[in-house]
Amino acid sequence: MPSSSCLERPAGTHIGRLVVLVCVIALGVATGAGAGLAETKTLNHVINLAGMQRMLTQKISKESLLVALKIDREGNLRNLEESRALFDRTLKGLRNGDAVLGLQPTTEPEVLDRLGKVEELWTLLDTVVRNSVAGRNVTAGGIDTIVELNLPLLQAADDTVTAFQRGARGGNVNLVSMLTVALNVSGRQRMLSQKMFKEYLLIAYGYEERNNRRNLRGTIKNFDRTLQSLIQGDNDEGILRAPTPEIRARLRVVERLWDEIRPQLEPFAKAGRPDPGAIEKAAQANLLLLEELDHAVTLYEHL
Repeated sequence: MPSSSCLERPAGTHIGRLVVLVCVIALGVATGAGAGLAETKTLNHVINLAGMQRMLTQKISKESLLVALKIDREGNLRNLEESRALFDRTLKGLRNGDAVLGLQPTTEPEVLDRLGKVEELWTLLDTVVRNSVAGRNVTAGGIDTIVELNLPLLQAADDTVTAFQRGARGGNVNLVSMLTVALNVSGRQRMLSQKMFKEYLLIAYGYEERNNRRNLRGTIKNFDRTLQSLIQGDNDEGILRAPTPEIRARLRVVERLWDEIRPQLEPFAKAGRPDPGAIEKAAQANLLLLEELDHAVTLYEHL
């Protein structure tokens, strides 16, 4: 059973709430009854946490850019340190197990191979993040390294999710249920919420603006299309229509927040750079969106 240390971190920050959420989920997994039900809950829990790693690659990049842009530098340094610690602990837990996080050691060869790739890239990125936290700043060289590594790390984390799914279904990922697909896709929305904001901040930073404007347009379109698929269903993509009133209501909250946030980002996908006041406002809205997406993913996991 998960220990009381699950609740030791204050929930005043978003990462604090994430840690508490992970521990509550782990308690549910540990107390599940029935072999089949327990197996499904365990798979969903692992997919949720492995999928959360995708989001954290982008959140770490986002927070690094906020520090570099001098937007609430001390607050974002704290957030960066907490995001780094959560990614690192979850990565170790996915390989070796972690009782508090509700994770068992991994033995599947493909999963271990994929985790090895994540670890290889993470070691390089983690060095930059640790140096940034220690130096209380993110340098231009640090941003270069983050830009170079964050997308390969994201891809490696995504490959790990697929490997967990394939391993749980005897090597055939096509046997994964529509509910598991919806869980994975809703988790991917968390990542996209952070990826689009990272791209917005790279524009503000003046980094490869043309490429990042194009990337931001693509991420906005992807997020919007997938949100509608989760609400209404998409047979072509194998995405189940929101299956319960609670999930539909939560996704509608996400939709309302998205309707407020999208106009703050979209103009800069075409031209211009946001000023510090606009960035700070958008950053607050972005965290609210992430929080609501976390709630939606948790509801999917508990089905």
